Amino acid sequence: MESKTRFLTIFIITCISLVALLWVTFYGATASPLHNPYPLGKGSPLLWSPDSSMLLISRLGRSVWNGRSGQVLQELWAFYPDTGELKKLADNAFFPTFSPDGKELAFVSFAGPGEGRLEIMDLKTGQSRPVGETRWGAKVFWTAKGLLYQEGRYVMGHQPTGPRALASLGEAYLISISPDGNWALARRGNSVILKNLKSGTEYLLFQARYMGSVAWSPDDQSAAVIASPEPGIGQLWVVETTARKARLLWEAQSELPNGPTWAPGGDFIAFARYPLGAGTAEAADIW
Repeated sequence: MESKTRFLTIFIITCISLVALLWVTFYGATASPLHNPYPLGKGSPLLWSPDSSMLLISRLGRSVWNGRSGQVLQELWAFYPDTGELKKLADNAFFPTFSPDGKELAFVSFAGPGEGRLEIMDLKTGQSRPVGETRWGAKVFWTAKGLLYQEGRYVMGHQPTGPRALASLGEAYLISISPDGNWALARRGNSVILKNLKSGTEYLLFQARYMGSVAWSPDDQSAAVIASPEPGIGQLWVVETTARKARLLWEAQSELPNGPTWAPGGDFIAFARYPLGAGTAEAADIW
């Protein structure tokens, strides 16, 4: 009797499974159409143009080698959401920044071990031209006061007649420049400093062994800064240029924050928290 009951149970489960499989086969295919998981190709979004008509996307490019050292180049692609058009802008372009009017794009191209070349692209024609040399890995910032970047010990400003030194950073490494072009965030050793590019005055903010992303507020007066004073400790600071000081907003052990972004009104900051050792972006919490 028990074996008969077991047989009937197995038979009923098999029939239900068969009916479910047939239902999915005949009806499920039209109920859930497949979508391209990479509609813009594999890559990472970088930044929007000032008028939001274009999204810059980075993709891994070819590798170039010089003796024993090599570099993977970064391709720049432009996506136009209104038309769905996607086109390549450059094969070798890092740290892109738009001009305030959105008509030009500046970036650093890899020119060799330790060497970078500053270029400006006319987005209407797609043509780029070299305008200066810089240390490889140095970022470039297009501000209200022009195109600024670090060359050696100095913050340089690109001029039609050539580069011009605006302020000395000494041994400090440039991290970011405010969109109004008045302030520079830099690190000298483990000391993070705020420097007035006009007067040259420096203000010590905090200590950090690692610096991450920087996002400036909509009014250009504050910056959200990712930092880490010790391995395994993540911090989120807000640097206030009017008060010449920094406030620690968040700190955690065994977590690293990333991607701070400001609300348009400047009242909120969103960022992600990555548990160390998680090994996947899905482990991040958004705050």
